[in-house]
Amino acid sequence: MCTAIACFPAGAQHRFSSRCFSEIRIDRDCVYAIEDEWDFTGFGIDNPQALTLDIYYPLNDTMKERPMVVCLFGGAFFRGNKDRRDMKAWCDSLAHYGYVAVAINYRIGFNPLGSGTSIGADAGVIRAMYRAAQDCRAAVRFLKSRHIDYAIDTSQIFLLGNSAGAITSLNAVLLGNTERPAETYSTGFGANNADLGCLDCTGSFRRYPFGVKAVVSLWGAVHDVAMFAKTPPFPVLFIHGTLDPIVPYYKDYALNFTYGKDLNVFLFGSKAMKEECDRLGWNTVMHSYEGQGHCFYSCGNINIGELDYSIFPCDYWWPVFYQVIHFLAENNSWCKPEHLPDLNTVIDFVITELPEKANFRLNFHGNLIMNNKLTVYNAIGEPILSQVLENEKTVLALDGRPAGIYVVEVKNHMHSKLAKIVVKE
Repeated sequence: MCTAIACFPAGAQHRFSSRCFSEIRIDRDCVYAIEDEWDFTGFGIDNPQALTLDIYYPLNDTMKERPMVVCLFGGAFFRGNKDRRDMKAWCDSLAHYGYVAVAINYRIGFNPLGSGTSIGADAGVIRAMYRAAQDCRAAVRFLKSRHIDYAIDTSQIFLLGNSAGAITSLNAVLLGNTERPAETYSTGFGANNADLGCLDCTGSFRRYPFGVKAVVSLWGAVHDVAMFAKTPPFPVLFIHGTLDPIVPYYKDYALNFTYGKDLNVFLFGSKAMKEECDRLGWNTVMHSYEGQGHCFYSCGNINIGELDYSIFPCDYWWPVFYQVIHFLAENNSWCKPEHLPDLNTVIDFVITELPEKANFRLNFHGNLIMNNKLTVYNAIGEPILSQVLENEKTVLALDGRPAGIYVVEVKNHMHSKLAKIVVKE
């Protein structure tokens, strides 16, 4: 069963590269499989649960076959669901851009102290990764079975994942039944440690083979970078903060701010995956965000218990959003290349002094969607003004500040520029 609601925002322009539909519909809580969930009590009691998904799509759409983006939430395979704020934002936005967008639930849970015959979270995490990949594949097969109902072009299916969702998206495509991790077989007594079965043993609709065109990995990783060499190439977009302490930017143990990190699973992050893909000649794109941590399009202090941040979205949502829109449109056969959003990140500006005392105008030359941050520093390096540039012309009002030299900096995740101004007596 699905429950449906309709939404009525605004819009109009080029499909897949701008918000071109004013109305969308959401079919909520569609059951795509029923599977035994991980048992937190540790007794391994059989406890089937319905795995559900939400389908967002544009209303009054005459396109008979539409590309689809399946979105997978983050939460370290321990927390989270399809109702996380960023998943709703992705699906709502993508549907208004003309895509069918789907947010799925997948099974989560593992014992952080040990699993099966091992001590530590590593075996349990690998089993959780595998279950999630099984569920992702089952969801795609289910959606393929409904391709007529939702006007889905089954040759234009994309996966988009945040953190654990990115790991799941990559594993769903890269894993093969002959490369199953040893931890996915029987590891001890009880249902929690039973053989997890083949990759497509979750759900039904097996006459619809799993297959996707490309993957968007937001601060994702894999546990074995060698999987790329065993898989036919597919386009991948990697986006990652260089100071991510939860999923490594390069390669390290997950949650590498914790003690006993050698008990966690070792992961190869975006930089390591990009290097391997480049070695193999794959079509991949990577955007690194210098100095940013995990899930940086949210902000505020991370809540470890919920693996969520206090505020979503922050200003970094926009560059990430447009980088994803550009990648999806570029790899979507229905999109016209001339309509792709501009991802130029080059920064240039000129500062002129205004007639008003200690007032200056900054004339910005660059791409305003790329989260360009303006900061003014005093002579001892203290920031006295900070904001994200929203207009090409910005007034710097320094009246009341001590006379002297000030430094103006504008930077985004790729570039920066400095200039000096003088406040006179």
